[in-house]
Amino acid sequence: MDWLVGVVGFVVGFSTLVFVHELGHYLLAKWNGVRVKVFSIGMGPYLLSFSRGGTIYVLSMVPVGGYVKMLGQEDLSADPDATKDPGDYRNKRPGQRAAILAAGAFFNLVFAFFAFTCCYYFGVELQSPRVGKVAPNSPVAMARIQTGPGTYADAPLREGDRISSVDGVPVFNFMDITLHVAGVSTEQDIQIVYERLNRHGEWEQAREPVLVTPKRDEKLGVTSLGIRPYIKHVGYALGFEARPAGVFVAVTPSTTSAAGATGILKGDQLLSIDGVLIEDPDTLIDALGAAEGKTQRLTIRRDGQEQVVEVAARKDEKEKVWRLGISMLSHHKVLRIDEGCEAYQQGLREGHWIAGLVRQRNDQDVELAFHVDPVDSEPLLRIVIPKETKTGTAGLQYWVRQMEYEKVKLGSFVEAISLAWTDVIRHSSAVFGVLKGLLTGRVGFSALSGPAGIASMTASVAIERNIMFYIWFLAFLSVNLGVLQFVPIPLLDGWHLVMIGIEKLKGSPVAAKVQEYFLYAGLFVILSLMLFATKNDIMRFFK
Repeated sequence: MDWLVGVVGFVVGFSTLVFVHELGHYLLAKWNGVRVKVFSIGMGPYLLSFSRGGTIYVLSMVPVGGYVKMLGQEDLSADPDATKDPGDYRNKRPGQRAAILAAGAFFNLVFAFFAFTCCYYFGVELQSPRVGKVAPNSPVAMARIQTGPGTYADAPLREGDRISSVDGVPVFNFMDITLHVAGVSTEQDIQIVYERLNRHGEWEQAREPVLVTPKRDEKLGVTSLGIRPYIKHVGYALGFEARPAGVFVAVTPSTTSAAGATGILKGDQLLSIDGVLIEDPDTLIDALGAAEGKTQRLTIRRDGQEQVVEVAARKDEKEKVWRLGISMLSHHKVLRIDEGCEAYQQGLREGHWIAGLVRQRNDQDVELAFHVDPVDSEPLLRIVIPKETKTGTAGLQYWVRQMEYEKVKLGSFVEAISLAWTDVIRHSSAVFGVLKGLLTGRVGFSALSGPAGIASMTASVAIERNIMFYIWFLAFLSVNLGVLQFVPIPLLDGWHLVMIGIEKLKGSPVAAKVQEYFLYAGLFVILSLMLFATKNDIMRFFK
C-alpha cells in the first residue's frame, strides 16, 4: 500500500499547488473582466465538465497539474491584435494584465504563508538544526573566533551542537541552514551562534559566535558547511536486543580498484582507519576525503583475525569524491531475543543480522529485513511488527541511529504568523540566491532536481511523515514555484511581466515576431533544464 500512498500524495500535492497558482490567474482575470474559456484541474482529455458564466470547468484525465485558458492569451503566440470582445485579455490595460499574470505566483506565496502558519500553530516536527558527525577538515571543524584585530583562535563545532542563528538570522531546522549557505560565496565568512550541552545536560549558548568559511561541495554543486543532520540513538521496545555491530564489505572489490589491490574480500569487517573507529560508512568516507589520496592504515577483521592493510583512495572525477572501490553494508546484530515476542514468532533469532535502520510505517508498525549472514545478498525474511511489543520482554530494545526531529509549536497565533512570514521571505531569498549562484557558477547544475526528483520527494514525505509535515513540505514547494514564476525566462510569468513593462515604457507592445522568437528560445531552455535535472534525478536514484 505504500506505493499507493506515495502516488496519491504526489498527485494531490502537485495538483494542489498548480490549482492554487491557476486560481490566482482565474480570479484576477474575472475581476478585470477577462473572459476565461477553460479552468481545468488536470491535463489532457476531459473526464467531467460543466459550463457556467462562459467558463468551462473541467476535470481532466491526467490527474496532475491544471491550467486556465483566457481569451486572447496564448503561451506560444504573441499576436497583439485583440478581437472586439471586451473580454479579450489583450484589450486590458498593461496594469491589469500584469496583475493577472502576477496573481498566480502571488497565490502560491499566500498559500505557503497560510500553510506555514497552520503548521507552526498546531505543531510540526522538522529536522533538528543540530550538528551531525563533523568530518575532518570540514568548514565547521575549522571554525574560529576572533580574539583581536586580525587574530583568531580555533573553536571547532562538535557533533550535537545546536545552531541557533546563521549571519544573525534565527534557524529552526536543518534546511534553514542548508538553504542560507547554498547561495553564498566561498570567500564569505559566515557567523554562527550555537548552543552546547553542558555536563548537567542543559543547553548553554556559546559566549561568542564562531566564524566559518564555507567550501564548495563539488559533489552537490553548492556551497556547504560540511555538516550532516544530527543522528541520535533510539531504542524500540520490540522484545529483542540488537545494536549496531559493524560495517562489512558487501562485494569483493575489483582488482583494479584501490581496495582490490590490497586483497580486501567480501565479508571483511571494517574496524578502523588511521585509528578512527568505523561506526558507519560515512566515517570511512569522511576519513578518505580528509586524506585526499594519501596512504592510510585500514584495520579489518576476517575469520575472527584482525589485520592491517594500507590503502590509498582514488578520486572519482565525475562524482568529486574519494573512493576505495568497495560496497559497504552496515548491520545490527541480534544479541538477545524473547521467545514470546512478535519478531521471534516471525522467524528472527539470536545471531541474525538486521539490515540497515528500522523503518517505521504509518507511525505504528516497524518493518525489518534480516539475514543469517551479514553479507547475504538477499534478506532471509521481511517482517512487520508493532513498534512496541505486545508480548515478550519490552525491556529488550532494538537500538538504531535515526535522524533527530524537533517539534516547532508556537505559543500563539501571532507568533505562528510571524514565523510563517519570516519563512516565506527566507525561502524566497534562498531561491533567488541559488539562481544567482547558478548564473555566477557558484552553484553547479548538478544541484538541480527535476519533476522526477520532486515527485519522488513528495511521495516519500506522504509515505514516511505525518500530515503536518506533508503540509509544511507543500508550503516549501509552493514558495519555490511562486518565486520561479517571477524569473524572466520566456514562457514563465516573469517574462510576460517584462514584456508588459517594456510595452508600458515604449507605449506599444514588443513586436510579435520578436516575442515569439524569445518564447521558443525559452521553451528550448526550459526543456533543456528539465532534461538535465531529470538526468540528475535518475543518477541519484541509482546511487
